[in-house]
Amino acid sequence: MKKWLFSLLLFPSLVWAERFSTELRVGYFYPTSHEVREIYRNGGVEFEAEAAVRLVCDLNLWANFNYFQRHGHSRGAHDDTSIRIYPLSAGLKYNFPLFCNFYFYLGAGASYTWAKIHDHAPNLQSHFSKQGWGGVGKAGFLYCFCSCIFLDVFADYYYTKISHGSCKVNIGGLRTGAGLGVRF
Repeated sequence: MKKWLFSLLLFPSLVWAERFSTELRVGYFYPTSHEVREIYRNGGVEFEAEAAVRLVCDLNLWANFNYFQRHGHSRGAHDDTSIRIYPLSAGLKYNFPLFCNFYFYLGAGASYTWAKIHDHAPNLQSHFSKQGWGGVGKAGFLYCFCSCIFLDVFADYYYTKISHGSCKVNIGGLRTGAGLGVRF
C-alpha cells in the first residue's frame, strides 16, 4: 500500500519533469455567510495541499484539496455543533513575472465541496452531509528561493451553496495564508 501511494505521488513528477510543483498551505478561512460566521465564530484555520503542472509559458493547471473543521453553538439554544468542509478544486492560473524570482498569479476554477455537520440539539437531525458544485478565484505571490523551493502567499475565494432545510447557505468564503512548495 505504501509503495502504491508513493508511486502515485511520484508519477506526475516523472511525466511532467521540471514542470510539476506541489505545496502544503495553511491559512485562515473566513466564511461569507453571516449564519455560518455566527454559529462557528467567524471561521478558523484550514489546511490545503495543492499540485500544479505548467502547461505553456506561465500558464498552470492546478488541483487542490482543503480541510476545514470548526466547533460552534447553534443560535438560540446554544447546543454544540461542528462542521467539516472538504473542497476539491481544479482550474487554471497564470503567473505574471514581476522581477527576479518573484511572481504574481491569478487563477480560477471549479470546486466540488463536501460538508459534514454534526448537531447535538435534541430537535435536529444529529448528522448530515451535503455536497455541491461551486467556483474558486485565486490570487497570490510566489517567491522562489532557488530553482526548486518556493513560498506562496495567497488569497482564494470559494463560492459553494448547499441546501440546509428550506434555505440555501453559502459555505464558501475567503481563504488567506501561506504555503511552502517544491518544483520537480
